[in-house]
Amino acid sequence: MSRGIKMALVMNLLSLLFSGVLVHSGQSTVPLKSFKIGENVTYDCIDIYMQSGLDHPLLKYHTIQMKPSVSRTELKSQIGINKVQKQKIPCPDGTIPVWRNTKEFTTNTQVLAENHVHFLSPDSPGTHLAGVRSQNGPYRGIEAWFKMFKLDIAKDQASYGQIYIGSGSNTEVNFISAGWMINPSFFGDGRTWTYGFWKGKDGKGCYNTACSGFVQVSQTVPIVQPIDFPAGKSLWLHYSIHQDKNTGNWWLTELGSGEPNVDIGYWPKEIFNLLDNGANMVGAGGVVQASSPGSSPEMGNGQFPNVDHPRDSGIFTNVEVMDSNYVQHKMNYFPTEVVLDSPKCYGLTIGENVTYDCIDIYMQSGLDHPLLKYHTIQMKPSVSRTELKSQIGINKVQKQKIPCPDGTIPVWRNTKEFTTNTQVLAENHVHFLTPDSPGTHLAGVRSLNGPYHGVEAWFKMFELDIAKDQASYSQIYIGNGSNNEVNFISAGWMINPSFFGDGRTWTYGFWKGKDGKGCYNTACSGFVQVSQTVPIVQPIDVPTGQFLWLHYSIHQDKNTGNWWITELGKPNIDIGYWPKELFNLLDNGAIMVGAGGVVQASHSGSSPEMGNGQLPNVNHPNDSAIFTNIEVLDSNYVQRKMNYFPTEVLLDSPKCYGLTIGKESIFRDLLGFYFNYGGPGGNSCGI
Repeated sequence: MSRGIKMALVMNLLSLLFSGVLVHSGQSTVPLKSFKIGENVTYDCIDIYMQSGLDHPLLKYHTIQMKPSVSRTELKSQIGINKVQKQKIPCPDGTIPVWRNTKEFTTNTQVLAENHVHFLSPDSPGTHLAGVRSQNGPYRGIEAWFKMFKLDIAKDQASYGQIYIGSGSNTEVNFISAGWMINPSFFGDGRTWTYGFWKGKDGKGCYNTACSGFVQVSQTVPIVQPIDFPAGKSLWLHYSIHQDKNTGNWWLTELGSGEPNVDIGYWPKEIFNLLDNGANMVGAGGVVQASSPGSSPEMGNGQFPNVDHPRDSGIFTNVEVMDSNYVQHKMNYFPTEVVLDSPKCYGLTIGENVTYDCIDIYMQSGLDHPLLKYHTIQMKPSVSRTELKSQIGINKVQKQKIPCPDGTIPVWRNTKEFTTNTQVLAENHVHFLTPDSPGTHLAGVRSLNGPYHGVEAWFKMFELDIAKDQASYSQIYIGNGSNNEVNFISAGWMINPSFFGDGRTWTYGFWKGKDGKGCYNTACSGFVQVSQTVPIVQPIDVPTGQFLWLHYSIHQDKNTGNWWITELGKPNIDIGYWPKELFNLLDNGAIMVGAGGVVQASHSGSSPEMGNGQLPNVNHPNDSAIFTNIEVLDSNYVQRKMNYFPTEVLLDSPKCYGLTIGKESIFRDLLGFYFNYGGPGGNSCGI
């Protein structure tokens, strides 16, 4: 055999051997260049048109999209000081970096992809979730800032932090997620890695570029990469998954922080059958997989959420969602659902998610009511209310002031869920002129046979554990009419998860007027906000195990006939008013005034806590839920203690709730006319 033939055979064998190594690693072409950036981490620079992602049979006729049709806009935020700085892979033009998968990784990929747990998965042994999702799309994308951590994870455990989109059910699912994970059995080490995952037609799917499907486009930033952490520190990741408006492909973009966005790559529309017109679900959260003995690993940063210092915990911030029209909204614009299946081991708290817009006072939606066409705004009450002299307000609620400019007022940017629910809830709002309603219970005191021109009281606010389909209120109120026709105004605090989308304590105001129409707060027209700094509706952070005092007055203006809500203090805050034009039975005052608690049971019949969740303590009235210094404006606008007038106790479920009117003179000197109320609720409270 000649020397030339021998040399040709050797070169062919070397070529086959080299090719075989790459094919075994999940790649199908010879790299133009390679970079080893760490132990078991080598990136090969592959011709972009020869990448294995395009080998998927559904991509036979696919044309690579080099960049999104529309560039994503980064959210303005200062949280990215410790933003992750990924190592750039300097691949030559026309090539993309592809991780040279380890043998262990390639072997595990298909099995792990088939068993990948996500927020559309049925319950899986040893898997736990903590996150928030919005369903009932279509949605076109989601983005978020979220923290990455280094955790001590056992070899047979895993911990993820991710954003995701999906459609389908347990039997057929299309799903995309991206974020960070620690998975020693998968990657072969305990480091934190960025990753992307997809599941498409016929239940097939994959991680990163380990098999065909994902199309890498960035020349320098691969989809999968180990992250080096400073000791004891966290790093921020800012990812977006979004559907291209023109092509329908699903892009993964790392949004910049003073730097250009990095469009890492995309999952082509062809590999999915349920995502053509958007995703039915979007979300963000953490996932863990327990070890075989059943020991669950750390999630997030390994600590329970710190409500007072949210950035000390695992956190997702600035979570935004693209709606069906590609308009970007904060996630809480849509109905959101908490997913938390193991509260013993993991926690989840939703941040305030409350945005106030400063609106020109003359342009507020409250004035859009047809009955207010010729209404002139009243900037302040004709006569200022006088705060009661009392020492009980040491823990008086300190509302967050909204520093709106002169000539504007703060209006809560209502979530879509809140706006949708408002009309239905307003029609069914239970009050002390309502006929008996299944599952509703009352505990309070009222005075009938007015006219009265107002009521005021001090009352305690609490934090309660209320189920999603329950509600608990405490309020002062005025009203007139009967079951057939009612005019009613109430204000106070409520916990109503299905209404506000969370379990916090909120201040609120409600009215019902002509033709049975009414509304809460500023969710629809009617209420006129006047205060430049204090909105009528606001979440209140009640310290755990404690309470705060609220001091409200509802009173009719002597000159205009409008009904004002004032937070009494030093100085008073005249929040706003309900114009007289909204009502047909309150021109000359209200026939009834009162105060008390109201609860709404769940569909199962379980009634929630009222007040502070305890029955009244006669000997220690300040240890119970309480209304104190209840005073009423009579027909001549003279202020008197409520018991100057005939009073009536309302208590329809003494098995579950209690009410005692204070009689001890030692307490009455300080508390005026007062009563204690409340109780634990339960399953036997009656209908």
